[in-house]
Amino acid sequence: MLVVRLKFLDEIDNPYVNVTATYESFYSPDTLRTGTNEYDVQIRIKVEGPAKNITTNFLQDENNVSVYKSRRNANQFELDATKTASDAIFFIMVNKFPEDASLQESNFAASTAASLAGSIVGSVLNEKLGDVVRSVNVQQVGAETVFSLIGRVGNFRYEIGGTSQVFQDFSRANVKIEHPLYFPNLIIKFDRKEPPYQSSTYSEMINELGLKYSFVF
Repeated sequence: MLVVRLKFLDEIDNPYVNVTATYESFYSPDTLRTGTNEYDVQIRIKVEGPAKNITTNFLQDENNVSVYKSRRNANQFELDATKTASDAIFFIMVNKFPEDASLQESNFAASTAASLAGSIVGSVLNEKLGDVVRSVNVQQVGAETVFSLIGRVGNFRYEIGGTSQVFQDFSRANVKIEHPLYFPNLIIKFDRKEPPYQSSTYSEMINELGLKYSFVF
């Protein structure tokens, strides 16, 4: 269920938004279903504020997402204060809470959450910085979190990324930079990346410089 309320106050193009969404599902923690362990779950999401700040407000307020439980078909929902916003999002993705999920379900949730978080952070940065940061991509690859920042500074297009190791040693970052030459379709490209093979110790990064001609047909 989704309820959206708008109030037009000072700015006609920036109304005050109040959004309330409720996701409801049946849940049994055990594979053996009995009347004692079955219950209903509601995930309640609430966001409010000026439309231009709605994404930022959602990220800043930890109480925007809450978990409510009720005995099966009793329709008497009570707040479960032990569950966090992360637990709630996990439940929406795999219909289980983290403590009851399998390793495969946990990996799926982690990958999906990382991708979603990257999209939200990317939209906030784009709102604040414009094309300087156009998007943020985050993926869970096995035990590693892989990210990339994509954007533009003047005529330079860039992509910077890598694993979480980059935060300890920025020299391990993968970097792509492109800049058009005299003709719009002719582009000079610099690419710095890790070698395709892995070793127990750090390997030298590969640096490539080339020309790229793009066309559409």
